[in-house]
Amino acid sequence: MNRPSDLDARLCAWLEEGPTNGPDEVLSRTFARARSTHQDRAWLPYLIPHTRFPMMNSTLKVAAMAVLAFAAWVGVSPFLQHAATVGDAPPSPSPSPIVLPSAGALEGGSYYVNAGPEIAPARFTFTVPAGWTPSDGAVSNGAPEYPAAGWEQQVGFETWILTHVFTDACQHTTLVAAGTTVQELTTALLAQQSVTTSGPTDVTVAGYPAQQITLGVPTDLDVSTCTNGKIRFWPGPGPDMSAGMCCIFGPGSTVTIDVVDVDGHRWVVAARTGPGATEPDRLALQDVLASIQIESPAPSPTLASSPMPVSSGSPAPSGSPSN
Repeated sequence: MNRPSDLDARLCAWLEEGPTNGPDEVLSRTFARARSTHQDRAWLPYLIPHTRFPMMNSTLKVAAMAVLAFAAWVGVSPFLQHAATVGDAPPSPSPSPIVLPSAGALEGGSYYVNAGPEIAPARFTFTVPAGWTPSDGAVSNGAPEYPAAGWEQQVGFETWILTHVFTDACQHTTLVAAGTTVQELTTALLAQQSVTTSGPTDVTVAGYPAQQITLGVPTDLDVSTCTNGKIRFWPGPGPDMSAGMCCIFGPGSTVTIDVVDVDGHRWVVAARTGPGATEPDRLALQDVLASIQIESPAPSPTLASSPMPVSSGSPAPSGSPSN
């Protein structure tokens, strides 16, 4: 019986600590052959004469087997790597957006809103944190609107297609047509009275060019003196004084407005922030806005506007719906 020397056993153990990522059958057969192959080789005496260095025979034999095992591993390793790659599980797909419900607390995730004559020229998607709430296509962090208690903490956004703006955000008696271009609309909004303004700044929204402006409600403004006790920037498109108007804000509120050119269609994304909004809610709103994506709309623009300023003879009716 040819018992392995202590060095033989150590070399076999070293081999067993080698590559372990291949198929078990290939590795086990290699290790078994290293242990079971008879140590006497017919060709070994020709390489190492018996009368010279007799103490090295066993060591060289095991070393030769180590070289053979390594060569076998090199030969099959490309196959093993390919097998490991083929066996990898594909990544789980992201959940598809679901339609934005009309009410109720939202689960955190992605939602979509379909195109509409007042909302957007094409379907758009966005991602919100859990607990946010929808209202007529707008979403917010759940804080109530002005003047309900707690309105100061509100953050949220809504989108619009529009054609006219009020000349005075407090007194809603006169409208002006806002043209059809991004520049014409931002110019009309920056000329509004009863609000503070800044901008425009060139930005990108959902991959489309846009101009950004900011409108603020002065902290010392007595909103109760405004038409129907509300600050509003514009009516529905057309203009439509019965379809809702944007927007209802209290003193100290700010509204960041992105006027976007979506393949020739003008689109407005208005993000509102109450004066008491927390920093985490402000950051959450920025994340929501950054997640907005809009599909490419139909080729023909649907904007319509009057070429001349329009005056409405009376303020908006007190029962007008609002957004």
